[in-house]
Amino acid sequence: MGITQARLRNGLLTCLVFLSFFLSYKLWTAGRNIGEESASGQITRTTASSVNHYRSDVFRPVEVVIHDQSLTDTVLTSHTYPLRNLWRQTFDDIMFDQLIRSEMRGINQYIDELENGDWLEFIYLEEMPLGIIEQHFEEMTREAANTFYNRMLINRDDPDHVYFYNTKTEIYHVASVMEDQALTIDAFLNQENLPYVEAKPYIVEDNIIYITTNPVSIPYKSYVIDQLSNTVYINSFFPDTSLVDVRSNGNLTRYIDLTKEVSINENTETLNYLRQISDSGTVDPTTRYIRSFDQVNRFENWADTFVLSKYNRADQTISFRREMDGIQVFSTFDFESVTEIAIVESGVTRLKLPIRFIRTPIAIPETDEEGEYRNLIAGTELMEDIQSKVPTETYNQIEDVTLGYTWMESEENSQVVNFTPEWYILVNGTWMTYNNLLKLQEDEVYGL
Repeated sequence: MGITQARLRNGLLTCLVFLSFFLSYKLWTAGRNIGEESASGQITRTTASSVNHYRSDVFRPVEVVIHDQSLTDTVLTSHTYPLRNLWRQTFDDIMFDQLIRSEMRGINQYIDELENGDWLEFIYLEEMPLGIIEQHFEEMTREAANTFYNRMLINRDDPDHVYFYNTKTEIYHVASVMEDQALTIDAFLNQENLPYVEAKPYIVEDNIIYITTNPVSIPYKSYVIDQLSNTVYINSFFPDTSLVDVRSNGNLTRYIDLTKEVSINENTETLNYLRQISDSGTVDPTTRYIRSFDQVNRFENWADTFVLSKYNRADQTISFRREMDGIQVFSTFDFESVTEIAIVESGVTRLKLPIRFIRTPIAIPETDEEGEYRNLIAGTELMEDIQSKVPTETYNQIEDVTLGYTWMESEENSQVVNFTPEWYILVNGTWMTYNNLLKLQEDEVYGL
């Protein structure tokens, strides 16, 4: 990088850091009078977040796939991020009559149907309860509301019906659109609206994934790291801080009263909230999803979107992953990229929140010798490499593959984070980069 460009970037960075400090101060002073906790233990509305995220963005499908009989063994795929507003406009007002049919349909049968028709397929990162869209149905039973799906399909020749499918349970639902309404999907088919690329379907575990067949070029990004004062968070969890016992041990500070504990770890830059309960009660899936989002939305200051990424049925924990331009963000142990929350009938029992976030982009990102874009190999080539270099047992444990941004803190300035594009592979429940997957195999071979 030339001296002139380096000076320009450093000067710009200095201005942005000062601006970030100023905005953090304004947000901190605005959040000093945060509402109290309700008698039920539910965290009340707070100004700890200055960013309002839409529920429809968080619970949206992240990928859209065009199936066309004229395409042999391939599909066209894109992410839905550019058309988030259109998604809301298209589906917020649509009404369905009722679920007219539910049946078991094996995954191979499902694929055959897609291959022998012209379909628009919307893909979710995690299973969604039908109750999330209950307001769009004239009638829905409790049993149906608690049924999960992770695919939504529309036949381009029959837009009067919408199909919901779960690749894990292989349950297939059909819903009819109200007679006086029309479902318009032309905008999602317009390849000028979405950056569609050619992809090939793969069946992995209990999932169908679409892997790009051509190399991709993704921009590097750099941002100023932002963070609020601990006081903002503590005031939101404890209405009377005079009753709070503060204990510090190195980089860990704990705030404790009779029923709650908030700990802030400066090593992991995360906040953990725990609350004791005597009776957990029962919460249906739809309520759990919506209340979890409502609470996270009150604390998440991430400037871009975040999306539902995981529902752990064992401990009833819901995870939300941060995104950047529709691409998922990953970090070491997900400290900077994932929020986890557990809710029971009486309120939040556990919350893990990344306390560092980004708001201010740097116009001249820090990059390596490749320039401002990183060229990644085709997804199909990636899968072939993995298959040739890892044991069959490991390859068969692959659950998903996606493009991701890796949170990497700058070596030049501690106030800057760089986002590096990489391929990520989900293996036996754990996301890892291609290089980390190969290193894991080497460690296992040598007994490390």
